[in-house]
Amino acid sequence: MPIIDNIIMTKKYYTENKELNEQLIDFWKKMIKLKGKGGFYYPHMINGWIVKFFPNLEGENPTVYEEIKENQVPDQIIGCPMELTFVPQEGNKKIVHKCNLASGFFGMVQDRETFNVKPVIGYAIVSEEETESQITPEEFQNLLKEFFIKQ
Repeated sequence: MPIIDNIIMTKKYYTENKELNEQLIDFWKKMIKLKGKGGFYYPHMINGWIVKFFPNLEGENPTVYEEIKENQVPDQIIGCPMELTFVPQEGNKKIVHKCNLASGFFGMVQDRETFNVKPVIGYAIVSEEETESQITPEEFQNLLKEFFIKQ
């Protein structure tokens, strides 16, 4: 909660004063640190308050990281395999795309006037493989029936 409180305080303070005080500047400087416990630069280890947003879900009881290796940061985009079947109007072939439906956090966008930063949450369909095959008129009719029945 103290992290969330500081984020909210930053918005309120900046809106009123158009600058940040030393306490808030110090808070944001501690967001990400790339130094080990000995104070040496270590680019593959992340510490700072940002790691509190990546819970360690291993084991029965989730815990909060104090530091995290860069390869331990969980994916912000999840995927689901799917097949997309396309049947041209001629009805003599079908094209099947093996795809992955991806959804999640894709990045950030900043408003040019207010400088507010917002997350970009979205989805994408990524085609991995395409196959084309001939079909009979009966198979074409069955595909049409299957499509309209599922709707």
